[in-house]
Amino acid sequence: MIPEIAWRLLPETEPTESPPWAIRVADASPFSKRERLAYLWAIKLLSQASGQGISTAVIGLAQPGSSQAEVVDISAGFVSFGSKTGQQLDAFRTFRMREKSAEERTIIDGDSELNYTFGVVIGINDPKLFSREPDLRQLVSLPGGFPVIVEPRALVTQGPPYPSGVSAACYATPSVSKRFYGPRWSSGIVIARHVLANYGFSTGVSIPMSNGKNYSVSDIDPAATTIDAAILDCGALPTGTKALPLATAVAPSSLVSLALHGGAVAAQVLRINDHPNYFGNMMAHRAFVDKIGTSGDSGSLVTGPSLSTDAVGIYIGRCGLSPDEGLVQSLRQVVKYFEIDLHI
Repeated sequence: MIPEIAWRLLPETEPTESPPWAIRVADASPFSKRERLAYLWAIKLLSQASGQGISTAVIGLAQPGSSQAEVVDISAGFVSFGSKTGQQLDAFRTFRMREKSAEERTIIDGDSELNYTFGVVIGINDPKLFSREPDLRQLVSLPGGFPVIVEPRALVTQGPPYPSGVSAACYATPSVSKRFYGPRWSSGIVIARHVLANYGFSTGVSIPMSNGKNYSVSDIDPAATTIDAAILDCGALPTGTKALPLATAVAPSSLVSLALHGGAVAAQVLRINDHPNYFGNMMAHRAFVDKIGTSGDSGSLVTGPSLSTDAVGIYIGRCGLSPDEGLVQSLRQVVKYFEIDLHI
């Protein structure tokens, strides 16, 4: 859980000039006062961490002339880092904050092995990063002393061992205005896209489910990997299913529930990426949480604090940090991109 001391990182007042859409979302969400504050500051930082700021931070790590450097996720909120460099992945955060300027927002707790900051984290998928030391050129701060941290995204996806059956997040039906780019379907199952690696990323492929049944892929983006979701054709919805509403938003510190194989696990959101109208496949909408699953949990549904509440996302896997972070694909992006309605 986010420690009490970490809340000192946030200003006591809401940011000025917050995007109007963020205010509307915050007003419509059942946020506590703290969640609202963290949400608005996270959105403020995401709006500032664009263009030159991101380019400068990324150039500090990417090899000159590298064609493989690619931003795979951007998030804002609470960031933990070690008191000293541990694993290689942790080294990027720890180095960055150890070399921080005096004006940056950082909490160092002498009674804990972890320190905290509130800022922006940019994950990069570049194999060359794993053989490099962090570079001082990546030291970028946003107004107010909020740091921008670049790190390799060494995601450990947690799909089932092949050929075990995959997990489902929830059911889906096409929205009234849906455009079909592949086979038409009437009822489907939402799963994580990456679990198809052993079967193929194309429509018509038969996929074994954890309940022993097989369903075929009916809706998928075959080329882009930013949206970690796919739809399987299940023929008809089971009797008793009901509409599954989407959460209006989640904020850094929001409580969520991970419906993992071993049972529901309570987690807390650390960082978010939220956007009011772009849900395409150029940028992933992800949330980072403070709990992780195990093998076979990829594709599990993430909801509000109770599994009977609004849908938040699809569990993807762990980030390989210490302490580890779980990664969640936003279901709002999935709903908008695939033009579907959710059911459970």
